[in-house]
Amino acid sequence: HCSGLCSTALRLGAMSVLQFSRRDEAPTERPKHTPWPCWADTYRVDYAHAEGVAVHGRDPREYLVVTKEFKPSRHDPECVGAVVASQLSKAGHEMAGVVEYPAEFVILAMGFTGPDDAVDPQGILQRDQHSNFLAPYGEYQCDGSP
Repeated sequence: HCSGLCSTALRLGAMSVLQFSRRDEAPTERPKHTPWPCWADTYRVDYAHAEGVAVHGRDPREYLVVTKEFKPSRHDPECVGAVVASQLSKAGHEMAGVVEYPAEFVILAMGFTGPDDAVDPQGILQRDQHSNFLAPYGEYQCDGSP
């Protein structure tokens, strides 16, 4: 859970905390693609984000960022020294150039982005537009499953 990780880092005295998101900042109004009873894809300030503002004067979230590489520390090559990232356009395309973020500690909390291909290596099961296995609402057997 990203907010829990951010708030724990802040409470342990991290000098800075950043949370990268490949997505753009969500809108403040509920978009049409998430009607009730769906989870509203709207901008929220979670407790960890508010703590980031209180402690460091800024929201820890960085939007439209894709990580490219981790650079080793100059002092200890077994430790991270920086994260190299690209900015994304609003359409999700990488922009020219990279940004190097100094880092001493990196936690990857990537969230659920859909089922892994290892679950259905032959690609027999149908998927929806979000790469989830397709099944009628309320049913738990996927279309195309035996």
